[in-house]
Amino acid sequence: MKTLVGRASFAVALSVAVTMSALAQQTGDAQSLSYEFEQRLIEVTEAVRTGDASVLDLMVPRDFLFTRSRDGFVFEAPRRTWLRFNTKLRSYDYEHVRARQLNGTTVVTSIYMEQMDVPDTPARYLVTDVWVKDGPVWVLVSRSQAALGEFR
Repeated sequence: MKTLVGRASFAVALSVAVTMSALAQQTGDAQSLSYEFEQRLIEVTEAVRTGDASVLDLMVPRDFLFTRSRDGFVFEAPRRTWLRFNTKLRSYDYEHVRARQLNGTTVVTSIYMEQMDVPDTPARYLVTDVWVKDGPVWVLVSRSQAALGEFR
């Protein structure tokens, strides 16, 4: 009886160890994916800030759609309007970036903070970006941005 219990305990311990290892690997993969897309977000946002058309043309297609929610209103805009909104972008930061990939599409959520030249008020947003693989390149096809309020 003692041997049977010992084997059962060993089997349970082994099962738990394998499950924990798999979870650690998934967490690591999720962290790597999130970091990878955080770098893409920074690359696109820096291209928007500096007006780098070559990066924007590669990573943000003409049919990109921007949706913003602020003060109870929802506004949709095409790529050119989104770019115009950001011509006075002074600084920005992304926090809590989380990416999830499914069949050639990656959904990325983040907290985005920006400082514009005018008005001189920092803002925080909950952002959801949808990226689609276009050949070898990931392109940002849509962004949904909801205001979270000013920095405190």
